[in-house]
Amino acid sequence: MLLWIICLIFSAGLDAKEINIPVENSYIYGTLEESNSKHLVVLISGSGPTDRNGNSSISEGNNNSLKFLAEEIALKGFDTFRYDKRMVGKSKNFKSEDSTVFYDFVSDTKLIIEHFRQDKKYDKISIIGHSEGSLIGGIVCTEIKIDNFVSLCGLIEQMDTTVIKQITDRAPAFLEEVKGYFNQLNAGKKLDSVNPMLASLFRPSIQGFLINMLKYKPSKVYSDIKSNKIFIGGGYDMQVKGEDVTKIAKEIGSKYLIFDEMNHVLKKSPKDFLGQLATYSNPELPLYDGLVDSIVKFLNETK
Repeated sequence: MLLWIICLIFSAGLDAKEINIPVENSYIYGTLEESNSKHLVVLISGSGPTDRNGNSSISEGNNNSLKFLAEEIALKGFDTFRYDKRMVGKSKNFKSEDSTVFYDFVSDTKLIIEHFRQDKKYDKISIIGHSEGSLIGGIVCTEIKIDNFVSLCGLIEQMDTTVIKQITDRAPAFLEEVKGYFNQLNAGKKLDSVNPMLASLFRPSIQGFLINMLKYKPSKVYSDIKSNKIFIGGGYDMQVKGEDVTKIAKEIGSKYLIFDEMNHVLKKSPKDFLGQLATYSNPELPLYDGLVDSIVKFLNETK
């Protein structure tokens, strides 16, 4: 599959450019895949140290999910731009983690879109947000004009609810402690101390970020989006359950699609935990069959 994509890219004459966009006295770095289109699709990656290609620096290998997605959508006749969020990948020279808040990612995305609008090449701009990137993109859509919005395995519930569900499933011994932490953060208060076993989630330097993020209720954000929108989920997604994607889409009257055996990194996957983990670090696995065609069909509705 990987060789097939590479061959198609060369044969189709796609032009991949590394570009940087000035943001807050620094730069956001990303890849622009050009197919001579007047419709640009901006891809926003998920939480933590997840880069423009969908790969995390805390994973042992790459899955290249967003890289494949950007390239394959470009092959279907759209320009795509995927980027490293601030403090991730090449976009490193920003203020420290303890002075960064969630809304900074929204502001950065708006500046990126403004950058492309200034050159007047594009008649339409759409957003695909993956995981946490869905909430970022959703907020952008409520604040500036975006033609289409695709939530891809996107954050559906308020962040604390999602984390509590994951802790319930995987580490129930920490459940009450985690609930207590979120109670304080929801009240706008930083934590006096954190269990070292939970430091990766609640370390002092990220607490301001979490407090800011908890202000945004995904259901309210998504219902306020005026753009053409669709919610896509995976039946085997361990992080954002497909039934939750279906529920929110029905509540706000949006289109939705669930791919039965797709997981969070957009691949066909076994249902068991260890089988799932293997797909997170296997760049040879293609994207789930039918995913790209479904997205392209949706984008073409306003192409």
